[in-house]
Amino acid sequence: MSSLFKLTLITHTLAFSPFIILYSLPRLVGFHLISVEAATAFLLVLPIAYMYMLMTRRIFDVNFVLSRLSYHASIAIVPSALMALLGIWIVRSEVSSGLGAARMFLIFYLVLVVLLFAKESLDRRLRRGGSGMNIGGSFERFSHNIARVMKRADLERALEQEIQKSIRVPALQFLDWDASMDEVPIEVLNPQERREIAESLRRKEDLLVPGSLTILHRGACIVMGRKGDQAYLLWLDDKADHTRYNPDERNWLGTLANYSSIVSENLYLVEGLIGSLEAEMKKHGDTPGWVLRLVFNLSENERRRLASDLHDSALQDQIIWLRRLETAIVDYEMNAPLKGELEQIKEGLLDVIHQIRETCNELRPPLLMEMGLKQSLEQLFAEAQMRANYTVDFQAEGIDGVLDDEQTLAIYRITQELLRNAAKHANASRVEITLFADEESLRYHYRDNGVGMNEADAADSFSHMGMAGMKERVRSFDGIFEWHSEPGAGMETEITIPLRSRPDSLYEEVVQ
Repeated sequence: MSSLFKLTLITHTLAFSPFIILYSLPRLVGFHLISVEAATAFLLVLPIAYMYMLMTRRIFDVNFVLSRLSYHASIAIVPSALMALLGIWIVRSEVSSGLGAARMFLIFYLVLVVLLFAKESLDRRLRRGGSGMNIGGSFERFSHNIARVMKRADLERALEQEIQKSIRVPALQFLDWDASMDEVPIEVLNPQERREIAESLRRKEDLLVPGSLTILHRGACIVMGRKGDQAYLLWLDDKADHTRYNPDERNWLGTLANYSSIVSENLYLVEGLIGSLEAEMKKHGDTPGWVLRLVFNLSENERRRLASDLHDSALQDQIIWLRRLETAIVDYEMNAPLKGELEQIKEGLLDVIHQIRETCNELRPPLLMEMGLKQSLEQLFAEAQMRANYTVDFQAEGIDGVLDDEQTLAIYRITQELLRNAAKHANASRVEITLFADEESLRYHYRDNGVGMNEADAADSFSHMGMAGMKERVRSFDGIFEWHSEPGAGMETEITIPLRSRPDSLYEEVVQ
């Protein structure tokens, strides 16, 4: 049923109902509630309503009014009945003393308090928004969608989909606008309407702050962001039934505008950061060290997240199934072949659990910062020697407390990669690692007795062996990475990292 038909029906009902219900029907039994003059006065609703529909192209949201009317009518039934009964009781008891009045006040007061609690419960059950839309579900869905937004087009798509799902809007358009524009570039409008909206936006320029909703003579604008004098807007046409946006819809759109403006401002900051990165790379001719540190930090954060997910989900599930299997083997009688098969499955589960734990330790070194670099490396060497066929000769002097967390993690990762290379590629039987720190720098020396390689042929295997990653890690701290190798003579690596590297203000800003 269209809003225009509903408005016409309501208008005629308001105009004729008082005459029929309050005058004509009571006259049939010999009395009337109001005079014929008073009943006839309600007919003035007709010309007023028709004039309203003639003078404006938009009408108020009849569905919103009807839903609120039915809601408030249902809420008012109980207190009205109670007050009517109390009024009858007051009249019959003829209570006129001050004590009686105080008693009536307390009764009415307690009744209203209880009714307000009941109303709060009914609010959650009966009210779902002005136009029947689920506002809470809409916000939850929209916040979930914008969590994956990485660029402006993604934000626009998510916002458009959410609005179209909840409100019937014939047209909407994203646009950039500033006060120097004579008309807004909205395709569905004619030139006159474009100029009128531009003029209206100029008059309300002070109100165009990010996250605000501005109602225009046709449609509305959501301010998603501002960059200097330019505003980033979303224009929404009038609703399909030509009704005004009701209060619930305005609040809903305003909240969406706030969400969108926050994401939009973050996207502006990301764009500015990318521009700064590109400028830095052009200035240096190569990737700056602080950019490499940023990349490695992001990689380590992702490793920690993945290790946490593995530990909290896959590992715990495996342990639960292992306990259930152990309980079944002990509690139930079974023949020897079946029991043997279950024991093999149990051993397989134990192997999987061990592999997951090893993977978590690889992704996130356990207690690296708490134990210190020296003790963490000793534990790493002990575990590596159990899995590989080489021995590690490790010597360290003056290294504890001289490195920051990023440098400590970098040395640990470099050592992991060198040990991995010694086991998989070099086939070494002996590895020597020496760490020494003075007032200026940390010196790291590695040597193995593996098969070695020809440095001239290193280009093909450089990335494969992880050497490129180690070199970039060292360079991110303004360090020096050198390596030497010959066929049959193993490999030797020398790393020098300054202990007082120059801080980069842009890096500190990005990390914070």
